[in-house]
Amino acid sequence: MNPTGNVLANVQGLHVTAANTSATEYIVVKLRGQMRINTAGTVIPQFQYSAAPGGAPTIKRNSFFKCRPIGPNSLTTLGPLS
Repeated sequence: MNPTGNVLANVQGLHVTAANTSATEYIVVKLRGQMRINTAGTVIPQFQYSAAPGGAPTIKRNSFFKCRPIGPNSLTTLGPLS
């Protein structure tokens, strides 16, 4: 979901923050949901600047992207439903 609570279905880039002029921006992004992949392929997490950051950008040590498999691509429900 995005900040307005909408479900996203997108394979294109998504704006997480507006353009920032701070040279010391610190951001944490937490996403919850499902990523359904129906065919073989590679998921490549990326980020893109809205403008050249100037100098070499710093990505902090121990930054990570984490996914956890919950079932095959045919999975429609997980756990009890009421």
